[in-house]
Amino acid sequence: MNINFNEISYLQKGNNRQQQAYHTLTNHYILLKLKEFTPILTGTIPININIESSDLDIICYFVNRERFIKSIIRNFENEEKFIIKEWQDSDKDTIVANFFVDDFEIEIYGQNIPVQQQMAYRHMVIEYNLLKQYGEEFRQKIIELKRQGYKTEPAFALALELKGDPYTELLKFEEDNNFGNKQLFKNNSANTMDLSKLTNETVKKAVESLQANDKTAWYALFTENAIFTDDERQMDFKSFFDNAFNKKEKFLEIDTVEDDGKTLYGKFYAGQWGTFRVYFKFHLNEEGKLNRLDIGQASK
Repeated sequence: MNINFNEISYLQKGNNRQQQAYHTLTNHYILLKLKEFTPILTGTIPININIESSDLDIICYFVNRERFIKSIIRNFENEEKFIIKEWQDSDKDTIVANFFVDDFEIEIYGQNIPVQQQMAYRHMVIEYNLLKQYGEEFRQKIIELKRQGYKTEPAFALALELKGDPYTELLKFEEDNNFGNKQLFKNNSANTMDLSKLTNETVKKAVESLQANDKTAWYALFTENAIFTDDERQMDFKSFFDNAFNKKEKFLEIDTVEDDGKTLYGKFYAGQWGTFRVYFKFHLNEEGKLNRLDIGQASK
């Protein structure tokens, strides 16, 4: 499914931060106040690679520079820490305003260039397509690099081992509409993840079916009335994992195996809830079938 970035309804079904962004933007009429200037939300939050310090970046297109400045001041000058600045580079006029609303910093970035021709939009669309191609491990790699201090485009360039200026190199992906032709990121998760440390064959088969998103094989390994707990709360096993398989939840890595191969610790992709370090504790009955599974966030 492709996102229509021209409007923000997609945020309503996103992660918690995306939903918070949707409510902030709509409750304070931010985009409505900018309607004349064809605003588009760009940056990391729309494509789900935001970190704790990520702001809401809104790009705009203006024809009349003074009209845009007056509109920004009229609508937002009373917001917390409001500041506006401008500069000119070659034939581009740029106006930037920053302020805080709720717990978001908002940056409005206006240029006398249509929004879909601006670099922020072009980079975001390219990055969105790369994230779709390379999957969850790649997304987590980008987030990890951003938490280390890298800006978004340099983080993508580093993860893809691109040489040269990252902003220019990423734009080259526009020349190739088939992103599948560029296999630059080496994905180590999913079915290629090393499961050799899983010494219990039944548990290994269970993890293999989870990684392969094979719901039939997964359920075949468990007894009909298997007990299931999540963070020590007993829940319905089938409804929980029906949802997990629909969202393609899986391990990104398994780093510790205990209890004769029946207890696993590792990084786990949990759909809209993000990625966590978890434990999976499998229990087998006398016939060798799995009759209980305890999972939860790992403290160690």
